Amino acid sequence: MKQITLVVLVGSFLAIGILERSASAQNWPQWRGPALNGVSAEKNLPVKWTTDENVVWKVAMPGSPMLDTVKLARRLLPDSPDHKLPTLCQVLEIETPVHHRALPDAVSCWKVLEACVGRLPPEPAPSFADLHGLCGDPVTIPSSAPRLPKIAPRLRFLEEACRAGARITILYGENEGPSRLSISPRILFESRRRGYMEAECARSGLLKTYRLDRVHRVLEQG
Repeated sequence: MKQITLVVLVGSFLAIGILERSASAQNWPQWRGPALNGVSAEKNLPVKWTTDENVVWKVAMPGSPMLDTVKLARRLLPDSPDHKLPTLCQVLEIETPVHHRALPDAVSCWKVLEACVGRLPPEPAPSFADLHGLCGDPVTIPSSAPRLPKIAPRLRFLEEACRAGARITILYGENEGPSRLSISPRILFESRRRGYMEAECARSGLLKTYRLDRVHRVLEQG
């Protein structure tokens, strides 16, 4: 238990240190910056990244199995109405300011893990291998990556736009009355046999999810 908690805490401290360092030049206390417009007053910022260019540090993605708090909760918290994170927080009385945000969700998952371990016999203390055994099939970062969707030939440029970080204009919506949207595609993925695209909306600056079957065609490129 101590080893698991230490790993999480060290990771948290590292994350905090990185955030403080990146915010030392100009503080961004809220979403989209001080003026809520996504604009930084800093000068000479990098606008292009490759595997080597403008990279401060990098680390290989771990291939070893991870603990799946959902599978642990299903085994050790069977009386929960469901095992979604907000429900588990409510059942376990875990206070969190917001859901579906990276840092609060990470802290909540850590507390769910502690609660699950607390329901195991204290002696002998459960090992990492014991917890993996309760999770069933091992979960790794590569195995958890989103599946790529099938792309219609008319939408092949979406893949190139994702790789290049290009801004494009698409015709999007239902069959009746689709709209012209200016977006910057980021990720293409499949969920429940349906293709989706995460893209930054040029109008709002927000990252939004779009259904690929509602993209009629790409109107403008670049």
